[in-house]
Amino acid sequence: MVRLCIYIFLFLLPVCAIAQQYRFIHYSASDGLSQNSVHCIYQDSDGLLWIGTQDGLNSFDGHNFKTLRSNHSDTNTLSDQFILSIAEDSRGYLWVGTGNGLNRINRRTGKVRRYYLDAAEQNRISSNYSLIIRNKAKEVFIQHPLHPLLVDKNGSIKYLDKAFSAISWAGFDSAGNFWGIKVATQQLIKATNLAGAPRMSAVNNAPAEVFQPNKSYKFKIDNNNCIWFYPTNAIGNIYFYKTNENVWQQFSQPISTVINDVLITQSGTGWVAAQDGMYIIKDYLSIEKMVGTPANTSTLPAGSILSVYEDNRQNIWIGSANSGFAYYNPAFENFRLFETGQVNNAVTSVVDAENNKRWIGTTSGLLMFAKNGNSKLTVQKTLFTDKRITGLTKDHHNNIWAAVQNDGLYIINAQGTILKAYKRNDSLLETKRVLHLFCDSKNRVFVCTEVGYFVFTSPTSWLPFYQRSRIPAGTGWYVLHAFEDRQKNIWLSKHRGIEVLDSKQYQYLANSSHNHYCLHTR
Repeated sequence: MVRLCIYIFLFLLPVCAIAQQYRFIHYSASDGLSQNSVHCIYQDSDGLLWIGTQDGLNSFDGHNFKTLRSNHSDTNTLSDQFILSIAEDSRGYLWVGTGNGLNRINRRTGKVRRYYLDAAEQNRISSNYSLIIRNKAKEVFIQHPLHPLLVDKNGSIKYLDKAFSAISWAGFDSAGNFWGIKVATQQLIKATNLAGAPRMSAVNNAPAEVFQPNKSYKFKIDNNNCIWFYPTNAIGNIYFYKTNENVWQQFSQPISTVINDVLITQSGTGWVAAQDGMYIIKDYLSIEKMVGTPANTSTLPAGSILSVYEDNRQNIWIGSANSGFAYYNPAFENFRLFETGQVNNAVTSVVDAENNKRWIGTTSGLLMFAKNGNSKLTVQKTLFTDKRITGLTKDHHNNIWAAVQNDGLYIINAQGTILKAYKRNDSLLETKRVLHLFCDSKNRVFVCTEVGYFVFTSPTSWLPFYQRSRIPAGTGWYVLHAFEDRQKNIWLSKHRGIEVLDSKQYQYLANSSHNHYCLHTR
């Protein structure tokens, strides 16, 4: 265990501005989100993301948004627009808590059913369901001031004892034990066997500074079954309670603003969503502050952060008060950002060549850059101005192969001189559009087009391999992508399926009629 003197030394240090550059990908109303204030985020068992806003519930598959809203004249819609909490039960139903009512969604059919745990709720302006949580057994606890309930692992609804109505916030540890905050006595309580005959006990050893009058509290439980306990309506500290040892830690973590939400990742890092940004806590000790920059979509969303969530691929999703949501993955830090000066040109492809050159295909031409030691690239040559580059690859002789939309296929040497051109009306390349270029380990260049593919063995030699009579049934004509696996087989992604070729004999090994749009290593 780290010595107490080290704890004291660390907590005398101020919160430092974050040194690591966390990069985010942003989504907002301009991308299809129903509203930019994101209060909760949840991933279902199919991997679909659900985003709760002040104006509806959004599902997000990584590309497109779909929105469910309330219509008070239609009882088959959500009971309210303001989404506060989301969890999935053992049967795959999605339970959604709103600012005015509880809802259950059948994810397969999209059908919404409203639940009123108290008959008077149907006529209330506000009936808040801000706490819906699930444990590892897929039991769902739904807090209610009169009728708290549990959806057990069989999908049955069980109303809990009145004692649970006094719980203001709750969570489950890894053993399935239920932990809650009892408002009246300002205590942590523990309950076991929630689905059977629950037994409740109180934690009575909290230091005096943990519970303060006129403050409301929440907590999260990490993988070590340590509770991160914090106030939500006032500035205060995060306190740590080790449930396995029934001990409050002698140290706490001060946060200089109001906390909205806390996530403890699978790796044990705490992400604290606060009024003035995000705080990162590692090993319960070191703390760094992250603040977003307005109009910069590679940083944390600007302003107040309302929610934070980790999905099953360790992406961290951030919900902001007025800037939509964004996500971060540690893999983003393996990339460097380069300035090209080509502000208005979208990049379609990139190839590194010898002699410290980098070729970038854009929607407005092909650019040759000189690389240097920093993140600034210098343009040395421009080809095919105002034309879209649809494919780019490099052969083993350091020649660049470039496909130019509505023009043809060009082979260019390392100095930027065009060696060979195959125009789109050339009988050798009988196609209208090249979709992708790929050079395999044997220096064969695969030209993927909308009417098949061609294989070049040198700039002047090609194999008339693609014969229409040899197309596997159902895979279609469009060849969208090519990839070589470790066994040197060539995989071809087509608009109706996948073909796998033996690279030695060019025999079909397999084909699939499922749609695939890109192939990559895993």
